[in-house]
Amino acid sequence: MKKSDKTLSALENALIRIVSGDPIRVDPDRRLSIKSVAEEAGLHHSTIHTRYPEFRDKITNILGGNKAKPKNEKVSGSSTPVDNSAGLRTEILALRNLITQMASENARLELENVKLKALLKSDNIIVFPS
Repeated sequence: MKKSDKTLSALENALIRIVSGDPIRVDPDRRLSIKSVAEEAGLHHSTIHTRYPEFRDKITNILGGNKAKPKNEKVSGSSTPVDNSAGLRTEILALRNLITQMASENARLELENVKLKALLKSDNIIVFPS
């Protein structure tokens, strides 16, 4: 794997950790930004701007196409961002539950596969040609 692929993978993982609320290096309350993703990945933010412009655009699209707003700026008018945030939290919890169920099913199938392979190696089993 090339260094650029590893860096891009580190950036993707950092973005996922920040969006899911489980960052390792940055404060969990910190807002999503190019700089926060870069710091979470252990890089300087200029790396994203100069070497990974498509990743920069991805972050910008997640932010709604706008530059990140100052932290102290208040949301004007509607409560849509708050409602949307609550909906997203619910969706994240549902997806985490789904991941847990899928991991359990995967473990069950892997165990079944091991058992079937052991049966196949047994002297009592005859495999018919298909």
